[in-house]
Amino acid sequence: MPILEFQNVSKVYDAVTKALTDVSFSVDEGDFVAIIGPSGSGKSTILRCINRLVDATQGTITFDGHLITPPDKSLAWEPTASLDNKTKTLVRDMLKKLKEMNTSMIGIFHDIEFMDGVCDRVYNISEGTFAV
Repeated sequence: MPILEFQNVSKVYDAVTKALTDVSFSVDEGDFVAIIGPSGSGKSTILRCINRLVDATQGTITFDGHLITPPDKSLAWEPTASLDNKTKTLVRDMLKKLKEMNTSMIGIFHDIEFMDGVCDRVYNISEGTFAV
């Protein structure tokens, strides 16, 4: 059973702006997953939906088999925003150690090279939709 699962999740802001469109993915216990995409693609909205800073317009999000309720835990994180390259390398090394410890995690990143060789799966998002 997945520890985190998005099923057909969409988010529309102001009844007009589509941030996410029918996003589905899962994170199994021990998985280390990255979501990669440019600014404005929907990565931060995924974080906000997981942490209930915003509610999805449609679809379901479950954590450990339960519908997500107001946050008391977080699997989502954007660890490298606005960091210099040296600090990013330190963060990447820390993430590798967490993976070796079988930590379940979903991270949000802007470039795939940063997480190359660290993640079990990488989802690419563009304009609110996962690219295939």
